[in-house]
Amino acid sequence: MKTNLLTRRSLISRLTAVTVLISAFCFIAGTKTYAADQAVIVDKTHTGPYKALADLAMIDLRKGDIPGAIAHARILEAVWDRGETEMEKNQTDKWKKIDDSLDAFIKPIIAGQKKAPDLAAVEEAYKTFRENLKIAD
Repeated sequence: MKTNLLTRRSLISRLTAVTVLISAFCFIAGTKTYAADQAVIVDKTHTGPYKALADLAMIDLRKGDIPGAIAHARILEAVWDRGETEMEKNQTDKWKKIDDSLDAFIKPIIAGQKKAPDLAAVEEAYKTFRENLKIAD
């Protein structure tokens, strides 16, 4: 059990580090940077990485790639939880609104391991999450 926890923490730490590096690169590179397949834009806003990860999860889900969607949803959750501790402390109402919409978006995706998510419901939660992120920019 301890080894599993350490492995999971190590993976999350590495994924967080990669996301931070990508974000830094995007910030340095200019206003917009495009993913290899030109499908996802990481914008230069504070919430750009969160939007991009949500976009990747939705792209995967729309293509029927449940494992990919789950992976992107988990990365999004980890990056959000570690990246917004100051907002959680200092702007609790704003943080809670975004966090609740994030949970509503990713929980059905992560539950997709056992039961395919309702795509229409996830699409709606995705739109709400993306809209709520605007209050943090």
